[in-house]
Amino acid sequence: MSSNPVDVRRRWRQAEALAVAALLLVLFSSTGTAFQDLASEPMSGDLPGFLDGARHMRFFYDSGYREPLHVFFLKVALAFVDDGYRAARLVTVVHTLLLAVAAWWFARVWFGPAFALACLAIVASNRMVAFYSVSGLRDPLYTAVLLLFGTVLFLPHGRLRPLTHAVLAGACGALLVLTRVYGWAAIALCLTVLLASGPAWRAETRGGALRFAGITLAVTTVLVLPGVLAGPSRVVGSDVNFWRNVERTGSPGDWEHTPAVGIFQYMFGEHSLADVVARCARNTVMYVSHYFVHYLGDLAWLALFFPLGAVLATVRGRAHVVALFLAALGPIVFVLNLNQMPGAQGVEMRLVHQVFPFALVLALYGAACPLAWAWRRAASTWPRLPQPRWAAGGAWPT
Repeated sequence: MSSNPVDVRRRWRQAEALAVAALLLVLFSSTGTAFQDLASEPMSGDLPGFLDGARHMRFFYDSGYREPLHVFFLKVALAFVDDGYRAARLVTVVHTLLLAVAAWWFARVWFGPAFALACLAIVASNRMVAFYSVSGLRDPLYTAVLLLFGTVLFLPHGRLRPLTHAVLAGACGALLVLTRVYGWAAIALCLTVLLASGPAWRAETRGGALRFAGITLAVTTVLVLPGVLAGPSRVVGSDVNFWRNVERTGSPGDWEHTPAVGIFQYMFGEHSLADVVARCARNTVMYVSHYFVHYLGDLAWLALFFPLGAVLATVRGRAHVVALFLAALGPIVFVLNLNQMPGAQGVEMRLVHQVFPFALVLALYGAACPLAWAWRRAASTWPRLPQPRWAAGGAWPT
């Protein structure tokens, strides 16, 4: 007697929910261990400024920073915890759990439930994710919001009404910019990829595609604009001086008090376009071979499958995943080859935290496709071999 398909699907969803909950408990346990192990370690020098902004914050846009979302979370935490550093650590624990859920959802929407559980399992057990889960900084938050933005923006047509879809995408874009102002670059790149993927080129869909992009940008701008009008920010662009000085002299020097240099002046005023392109290309390879490998730890071999995954995603209708990888890496890719601290190689690993989930998804995709192909070939030779959905092309990538 065959099982009712509805009951089978319900049981699978219940099993999936239990698996997700178990993996989140694994991550929560890892963050608890990190909380204890790092409790006496000094925290980032950026944190006192964020905490000061949170204590003096009267309303959301009144943080003194151009990106108030993380400061707002600190403000909420300080209402319950007096110790500012402990409150900051607790905030990033919450952000890391949100990151894990967002990574699972992103992978599930585009690659299916089996793939999503594999992705979540690696994120939940990752030592670097656990380390930054108690950093007190906004890197886990930005990673979570970027995953959310990427999932919502590229949702297949028909999942939501067009106006609802555009408003939600714009709201997620605003959260991105309100976490890190260079989120604008990610929004611009992703909307360009969305329009270039087809709808804007066909006469029957061009109007709808352009309207969607316009509403998305309008909603983002409306939600970000009050922060711009609230007054000057403590951050005025002098951080670019840090990298400029490191490149010139090997040391940041007096970067906080020298006249601010804009990022375009730094990149294109002092380097030719060919230099910029070549350096970004080399640093993208460096990310995969150095930073990504460091994040993977014992699973460093997965990085070997990243190029295949990026190619297959591009040609099999998932080019937006590659675009999101580039959007996450883009704001920092130009300086990855610089040694931030004398005697240390490269920049802080937290600066590429937001890239890890997208690189991981592409590497897993590159590893999964040959596995599914080999299983299908074996099944064609031995018909009695079970043909699970992930190999048949259902839940797993094909």
